[in-house]
Amino acid sequence: MAGLPGIASASVTLAIGEPPVETPAHKLGAPGSAVRTAQTRLAIEVNIDGLALLAGLRIKLPIYIEVAHAEGMLADIRCYGGSNTNASVSIDTVPGVAEIAIGKVNPSVLSNFSDEARVEKARIVDSLLVRIDGIAHVETKNMLPQRLTFSPSEVAANSVKSVSTKDILTSTTQTLLNNLDVDIQVLFLTLGSPKLVQAALAQTLGAVTPAIDTLIYNLLLAVGVRVGEADVRVTGVNCLQPVLVQ
Repeated sequence: MAGLPGIASASVTLAIGEPPVETPAHKLGAPGSAVRTAQTRLAIEVNIDGLALLAGLRIKLPIYIEVAHAEGMLADIRCYGGSNTNASVSIDTVPGVAEIAIGKVNPSVLSNFSDEARVEKARIVDSLLVRIDGIAHVETKNMLPQRLTFSPSEVAANSVKSVSTKDILTSTTQTLLNNLDVDIQVLFLTLGSPKLVQAALAQTLGAVTPAIDTLIYNLLLAVGVRVGEADVRVTGVNCLQPVLVQ
C-alpha cells in the first residue's frame, strides 16, 4: 500500500446491493415519491506492522463497513404559471450514513442483503508470544432530512445539489479504534504484562489511523460511494391543467 505508512497490505471484498424495487435509482411521480441509492458492504483486512512491544509482529485488523441507503423524497412542487415547466421542486434528502466495525463477518452473508451481517470478535494477533482478540463497533446516527429546492432554471439546467456531513469518516474511524475491546493472552512472560501489550497495540493503531482512514475513503470513492453525502438533481417538471373527470 504505497503512501500509507504502517500498512503492510490489505485485502478487500465489496458487495453492492440493489435499491428496493419500490424505490429505484430514478423515479417519475408526485410528492411522496422516493428514490434510494444502493446499500454497500465492504470487508477489509488490513495487515499492520506492530510497534513498541509488538515490534516484529503482524496485526491483522478486519474492518467491516456498511453504508446505508441515501434517500431523496419529492416534498413539494410549486407551479408559477406561464408554461408547464415553470415550477420549483423541493426534495427532502437523507444522505447515506455508515456503520463501521472491527471483527470477522461470514463472507457468505456479505452479499446477502436480506440478512444482517453479524460481526464477531476476531483474532488480530496470533503468535507464539501473544494472542489478541478484538471487536469494536461504531454507528453514525440517522440524520434528519434536509430540504433542497430547485428553481425553474435549475431544473432546466439539470443542476446538481449536495447534502453532506463533514469529516464523518475520519471521526468514526478514530472512535472505532479507540473503542476496541480486546482480550489479551501473553504466552511469553518476557513480552510484558497485558496492560503493556494493550498500550503497544493502542500506539500501533493510533499511528496508522490516518492511513486506515485514507484507505477506506479511497476504496469507497473508487466505487462511487461517499459516506454521509448525496447528490440530487431534478431532471424535469410538468405542471398540467387540472381537469374534471366523471
